[in-house]
Amino acid sequence: MHSPELSEHPVVERLRASEQELYDDTYFAEHYWREDLPGRSGNHGLSYNDPCHSARFDFLCETILKPQRVKRVLDAGCGPGYLLERALANGFDAVGVDTSSVAQRLFKRRTADQWHERFSVASLTKLPYADRAFEFTVCLDVLEHVIVFDICRAVRELCRVTAGSIVCSINMDNPYRFHPSILSRGSWTAAFESTDLVTYNDLETARLNNEIKKQYAEYEMFVFVTR
Repeated sequence: MHSPELSEHPVVERLRASEQELYDDTYFAEHYWREDLPGRSGNHGLSYNDPCHSARFDFLCETILKPQRVKRVLDAGCGPGYLLERALANGFDAVGVDTSSVAQRLFKRRTADQWHERFSVASLTKLPYADRAFEFTVCLDVLEHVIVFDICRAVRELCRVTAGSIVCSINMDNPYRFHPSILSRGSWTAAFESTDLVTYNDLETARLNNEIKKQYAEYEMFVFVTR
């Protein structure tokens, strides 16, 4: 969406750094899936009273991960690693990556450092994995947190490291402090398909959206299949 030259401009670098600083302990305690926190509501006024996010990530694991007949899984933008933890507990050869070292610390603390080597701190724009390393990639409510100058690089990296399916959820209607990039469904689809590495699976997207929205109306799912 922007040229490499512009994405490295000092103004953009400062923006990138300031956005990165947002994801501190306060963010994960008070803003991460805030609709799960007692007495709090999130987008569309939704509220679930699920402070440990257990019901949310159990549901996502059952609905998205467990039906997959794959082993090698990437959770891109995994936050504190709730889904990663469930993937590993269910026998998937899974790794997670997030830009936040705070998220990594929270994951290690919660899992008693059991899977410390499974969580890497890195940018979605430069994933530390080989081409087509994963059979299945999930990227749930992450891309709206990426500044617009980095979207194309992040999308290309997700496609590069995947040799199967990519499942994303992307918020498209809640522009606020933590969502610097709110784009239309058509724009997100075009960003992925313009890599020439994936195609948009509209039938599977519709099926998964219907399934997810039975319990969590805030998710907007996308499914892409590598070529």
